[in-house]
Amino acid sequence: MGILNKIVSIFKKQEPEEQETISRQRRFGFEIELDELKKKLNDFLLTRKVDTGKVIERKNYTLIKNGNALYKIEGTEKTGRPYSILISTGNFISENNGKLTGLISVTEASLNRALLADYTSLDAFLSKFNGLKLTNESLQALGVIETKFNWKEVLTWTRFWKEQLFLHLRPNTTAVLLVTLDNDFKDLFLKVATRKQKQIVSEELYYLNRGVNSEESNPNTLNYDLKEFDFAKEKFENTILNLRKRMK
Repeated sequence: MGILNKIVSIFKKQEPEEQETISRQRRFGFEIELDELKKKLNDFLLTRKVDTGKVIERKNYTLIKNGNALYKIEGTEKTGRPYSILISTGNFISENNGKLTGLISVTEASLNRALLADYTSLDAFLSKFNGLKLTNESLQALGVIETKFNWKEVLTWTRFWKEQLFLHLRPNTTAVLLVTLDNDFKDLFLKVATRKQKQIVSEELYYLNRGVNSEESNPNTLNYDLKEFDFAKEKFENTILNLRKRMK
């Protein structure tokens, strides 16, 4: 009986050390997967590699970046018919050499309603378009001090609400956000998430790295592939806004 207790006590002494080793291994895998995914995302985002000019040239088309969120694709169809199409990745306004330039998309009816009044500022004119989404950079160019949305407000929340954020996000969504957002989000996750949540998200990073959630390998999945990070960010923003309402 004494020998049995001695054996049990030896294993008990080893448990914390073994757990620490496992924790280090998981963290090591977490960091490696995350680093590789960030490199893949950088390779995927060809449009961010140039400020202006040619983004890519293929056999049948060329994509040119004219400015922030504004592109032009030029090419020739199989029939020989040429085309030149402007592409905007969103509403934007920027300041260049003291002049505001940009592109916004609105309905014809809303534009004509806006024209019923006279304006002394661009901001007053733009305010007539309900639901017009502008980037924080665009708002800053307009002189708007308080931007509409900044996820980093979460960093000022109490721990309870920070925990609620990760409880309301799917592990897959959190994994995609870890790749696309900066280290502040990673530090927040590592500080607030439970050991189980960290383990699950680490596994999601592993799956992302191997394309398990891609359209080709799993067309019916509800999870996001790395190339669908825009949907993950939208879900993230909606979750923050909903929690903000609950806090009030």
